[in-house]
Parts: sequence; C-alpha cells; structure tokens
Amino acid sequence: MTALPPKASLTGPTVTQGQFKTALDTVNDYLTGLLGSDGNPATARAALGVINATAPTSAQVIAALGFTPYSTTSAVGKVDKTGDTMTGNLTMASSANVVSSRPGDDARNTGFKMADGQDLGEMNRSNQYYDDRASNCNGYVPNGNCNGNAQWTPPNGNWWEWYASIGRAAWENNGSFDGAGGTTYAYNAVSVGFNYDAYYLSADEIGGGEYHRNYRNCNCGAFNCRTNCNCACCGNCCGCC
Repeated sequence: MTALPPKASLTGPTVTQGQFKTALDTVNDYLTGLLGSDGNPATARAALGVINATAPTSAQVIAALGFTPYSTTSAVGKVDKTGDTMTGNLTMASSANVVSSRPGDDARNTGFKMADGQDLGEMNRSNQYYDDRASNCNGYVPNGNCNGNAQWTPPNGNWWEWYASIGRAAWENNGSFDGAGGTTYAYNAVSVGFNYDAYYLSADEIGGGEYHRNYRNCNCGAFNCRTNCNCACCGNCCGCC
C-alpha cells in the first residue's frame, strides 16, 4: 500500500507545480489503498474492517470484548452485592456455601434473619407430633391380624354381629380356657378403642422436635368367648367379653 507523502511535498516553499501534482497523485494512491477506488461507503468499511454500517449490536460488542459490560440494562436480574431484594430462589452450585459473617459459638446470632429482622437463632421452636398406625397385635380374632388385614378395626364392640362375617365361629376358642370361673356364655361387647404408645423423639430439627407414636386397635391376646372373667391354667386372668 502506498504511504502518505510528507506534508513538505505539498506545502514546502520550493515545491514546484510538477512536484505538487506528484504528491497529490501519491495521496490519491494512499486513499485508494485505504478506502477503495469506487467511492462506495461499503467498500471503504470493508477495506477498514468495519463490520456494520450502523452501531454494533450488543451481542457483537460482547463477542468482541469476551465479557458482558455492566450497564443498567445488563444489571437487570442480577443481585447487587451492596444490598438488593430477590423475587425468586437463589440456587447454589453443589460446591457453594452461604457463609455468615458472624463468628461461631453463638447460636442466637447466626446472621440469617427472617423478614421481621429476627435472627433464626432467636426463633421459638415448635414441636410436631405424629400418630402412626401400626399393625394390630393378635387382633380380636384368634387367627391373628384380623382375617389378613393387619390394621383391621371392628365396626363396633358387638363382636357377635361381625365375628361370623370374617369367617370365625363365635365360641371356637372355648377350649383355650379352663372354665375355672364358670362356663356361662354371654354377649358382652368388647372395646374397639385405639391403644397408643408413648411419644418418642424421631428427629431433633432446627425448628423443633419431631415426635412419633404408634397406635393400634388391639387387645393383644386371644379372643375370650367364655365369660365370667375366666382364668387360664397359667393363672392369667382375661377380660370378660
């Protein structure tokens, strides 16, 4: 590419007319090499390496810089480190932590606060209690767990009304008792209330303890259809039914 001639070749006090014309020719060659010879702006931009006829797009600027420059537009949706309000969730990467600036060994001053300004360490704990339905013991019938249903509950205490419906004879375990108290038969209702175990601590969480207890419908023994509070040979007295 032709170099631009020195200014002295055009303005020097001793420059002749022919030298001046030659210098102008050199300037023309320089501009032609720099911008093209057809006078078309697109040709000039292409020669200079200019991409657009207008201002570059944001994507082109980011691609050229290799990063997104800060602006009020690009800042939308970003959290300002000097303080900001979020309207969505903050999801951390698997190896990231949210670290409080508070020193350790002070559980009441964690640096993590609720909307009202109360520190999480000052929040009142609230225990939760759950009742879990467990399987019956031997149930009310001698075939165990009440005809295949481990959590079967009688419809009422009148066993003589539903006993046959689950395939049992009303007095079939009569021989299980020695009749020491007599052998009188009677339709005495049984209890169908639930038996509850004591609560136990299942999990001790930040918000409070989680307590569970098991409950079941169960008389925990064979169904006694010989009344008058019979005692078996082993000496254990059974409830009347």
